[in-house]
Amino acid sequence: MASLVLGEFARNALCANTGLNGLLSNCTMQTRTGAAAGPANAAGGTLLVTHTLPPAANNTAANGVVTLGTIANANGAANGDAGHVRILSGADVVAEGDCGTSGNTVVFDNISIATNQVVSISSANFTVPAGT
Repeated sequence: MASLVLGEFARNALCANTGLNGLLSNCTMQTRTGAAAGPANAAGGTLLVTHTLPPAANNTAANGVVTLGTIANANGAANGDAGHVRILSGADVVAEGDCGTSGNTVVFDNISIATNQVVSISSANFTVPAGT
């Protein structure tokens, strides 16, 4: 089986403003219950809250990781526990990822979301894998 292992230079280039950082700029991020359905499938779980991601200029990209700048709080749309995030550029699915309160791609102050609750995101870091 063939494989491709990206070096640091390539990973950083893929994270730059014309890469992943630019792609994530001003996207919407839905937080949903349950497991991710996969980007090619219809969204899974209940939509709990939608955040707007910051513009690329507010983010940093280094060592193959895009770290998003401050994400404005949003109000919960339904009750449930956050299970995954789904990032959209218009109607196009950019990515899906994990979420939680520590050590996840997207870190919330609390994963139990209620209708009209102010939902805060502590951090969001998207990694371009180096390969093995």
